[in-house]
Formats: sequence, structure tokens, C-alpha cells
Amino acid sequence: MGDPRVVPDYTGIGEAMRSKGVRGALRQRAEDIASNARTLSAGSGLDADITVVESVRPQGKGKGRPEAQVRAEPRSEVDGAARARLLSLLKASGRVQ
Repeated sequence: MGDPRVVPDYTGIGEAMRSKGVRGALRQRAEDIASNARTLSAGSGLDADITVVESVRPQGKGKGRPEAQVRAEPRSEVDGAARARLLSLLKASGRVQ
């Protein structure tokens, strides 16, 4: 007997990824991260606008899949060190419980 071979069928995965439930879960996860980032930002004295932006991937492997990104923009002119602290803060805020 030969080795059994599994051939995945991806029919419908794109539609499932674009479903209201998946998009809502992505949005909620991003909002949780943004909330943590705002708290950490305020506590560390960084003045930044932290927002959630939803979109659909336009190209590449995940083309057509929804995503929710947390974005942070300093409200005032900042140096490289402050920007690095802001990026580090966003990374740390991803540890949502």
C-alpha cells in the first residue's frame, strides 16, 4: 500500500475569513491591543494617537483577507528614541489577556 496523501481543499476559506464573525474577532483583538497601548502610552508619558484601522489585504498570499491593525502616531515632533519607545510599547501591548 502506498502512503495516503491529503490534498487540502481551500474552497470557501476566503469567504469564511471575510465573515462578520471573523472580522468582529479581528477588530476586538486589535481594540484590546490599542486599549493596552493607550494605557501604557499615558503611563510612560508618550503623547500619541493610537487607532485601529480595518482593511482588506490587497495583494500577496493573504489577498482578500480582512485585517485590523493598531497604528500609533506621535502627536508632536519626536526624536528617534521616542519613536523606538512607541514601537516597543505597541509590541508590549500585544500581550492581551
